[in-house]
Amino acid sequence: MNTENLIMAIKPIHEAIKLSERTDSTIGEVIPRWHKAKSELSSLIPFIPELQSFLQTTFPIRLHTQIRPVHGVAHYLLPAYRAEFCDDTTSNSIIEWLWKQCNTQEEKAQLHKSFWAFKHQKDEFHATSACWIQVDDPHAFWISFLGSNIYRKLADITL
Repeated sequence: MNTENLIMAIKPIHEAIKLSERTDSTIGEVIPRWHKAKSELSSLIPFIPELQSFLQTTFPIRLHTQIRPVHGVAHYLLPAYRAEFCDDTTSNSIIEWLWKQCNTQEEKAQLHKSFWAFKHQKDEFHATSACWIQVDDPHAFWISFLGSNIYRKLADITL
């Protein structure tokens, strides 16, 4: 691999690291950052064929060690990513993580219901609710649910 190709391969990783180190970076952005790095590295395969093997073997292992359930929780509870597809494995790990924040079965049931109401814009999260005005400000979005008996626990976790 020549120097130019090496620089092209390192750039997406370097950019992801820089973004992670910003003072305004949040853990909810970890997953999209990894996906973006993978996409950018994939686009370089025609120029650097060795990346194909890296993306099939090493990258998934590294991804698995870097992305933890808390990253999924933080990501999928950002209002801007609410509608993003969440596979069953990810959904289950999010629910398991959320349940660890509970003391009773009742809290678990309520948190489970709250998460799915948010994901599917049901109940107080309905599509025309005023909370969606704050979609670009997750803090303001979730503060609006601190007064709710039903959604307070989920709001507390996100804040």
